[in-house]
Amino acid sequence: MRRTAFLLAATLLPAVAFGGFRVSSFKKQNRMGASEHNAAAALDGKGDTAWMTDPEQENAGQWFELEIPKAEVDKLALIIGWDKSEEDFKDYARVKTMKVEVFDLAGGDDTGKLAMEYTARFEDKQGWQVIDIPNAKVGDEVFGGRVRLTVTGAYPGVDFPNLAIGEVLVHLAEIDAPTKVVTPPTSIAAGHPAEAMTDGNRGTYWLSETPEDQAFEVGADGFGVSRIGVRNGPKTYSRPKKLEITYSDQVREIELADSQDMQWFDLPSITGFTGSGWGDVDVKILETYAGTKEGIGIAEVELKATTFDGM
Repeated sequence: MRRTAFLLAATLLPAVAFGGFRVSSFKKQNRMGASEHNAAAALDGKGDTAWMTDPEQENAGQWFELEIPKAEVDKLALIIGWDKSEEDFKDYARVKTMKVEVFDLAGGDDTGKLAMEYTARFEDKQGWQVIDIPNAKVGDEVFGGRVRLTVTGAYPGVDFPNLAIGEVLVHLAEIDAPTKVVTPPTSIAAGHPAEAMTDGNRGTYWLSETPEDQAFEVGADGFGVSRIGVRNGPKTYSRPKKLEITYSDQVREIELADSQDMQWFDLPSITGFTGSGWGDVDVKILETYAGTKEGIGIAEVELKATTFDGM
């Protein structure tokens, strides 16, 4: 219920305050103030879109603020510029240094108590940069916290003075989520049920009778899921090489190494912090490593989470 209300709020707020997010300014593109470069562009999981600040304001002092649930702040990840191309990245100013402030809103304090302050420094390069910041716990059973990111220094743009930020993502500390099979694969070999993937025993495994069109669904009720881990089955059978993951209406393809180790992959977030997606995780096997026997084997599938809402 908490996540549903949070998403509903996103449709009711003006562009400068988007679903629990606020920014100091954005680059307007028409008389109504609409823009493809407002706060939402830094929250869509796409580096080729970007939040841009008002060109008539100084970059230093511009801020991005987001709300988080009861959790422990762990890291900060940023794409510091417009990652559409190398030229676009250099054309606009990029984040060099940023003050990170975490406020605890426990007890309903609107202002919040400062729980952590840190200066993050970034290299002038494209792609994600993840900064390990001091951990800070916020929130109670009703209220969460607020993270404010204030620009204190910027790399200058070649053609445009204003700042562009491709993506903002606050990493929350993770916990193990009680993973279960929601929808089993259509093909199951005798003695190797789908539940073998989630029993915590690497010696058991799900096995299909046929290799074609295998898909399944896993979930963890009440948890905000942040990552999925996959451990392939024995090499005598085919093993997943490429998977299609659908979560929170977003689709991603991931590629696994031909290994029996657990391999972890990030799941999409929708509101600026890890674990902010919703629903179950759909997994479709697209390609496999060949085995000597027919059938596809997966030993374990596990989920990590950052929040629990009890629903």
